Amino acid sequence: MTVAAEQGLMGLALYFALLVLAVRALFRDAGRSPPRIVIAACFAALVLHTWTYADFLEDPMTWTLLGIGLALARQSEPARQAETAIAPKAAAAGAR
Repeated sequence: MTVAAEQGLMGLALYFALLVLAVRALFRDAGRSPPRIVIAACFAALVLHTWTYADFLEDPMTWTLLGIGLALARQSEPARQAETAIAPKAAAAGAR
C-alpha cells in the first residue's frame, strides 16, 4: 500500500517485478543447496514481514540476502552446466 501511495502504479509494478524476479532467482534449484535454501527462506520471511512493516526496499537485510543468494546461485551454475554437458556424452557412450 505504501509503495502504491508513494510511487504510483508504475512504482507498484516495478516493486512486484522486483519481487517476482528475486524469488525466481533465489528459489530456482535451491533445493540442491542447503545454504541457498536458508537464504531463500530468510528472504521470503523478510518479504512477508515487511508487508506489515513498510521498509522492504530500504532494509539492508533485503539487499544482503539478495546479494548472497544470487552469488550462491551463480556459483552453482557452472556445476549445473557441467552436469548437463556430461549427461549427453555419457548417454551416447552407453549406447555404443
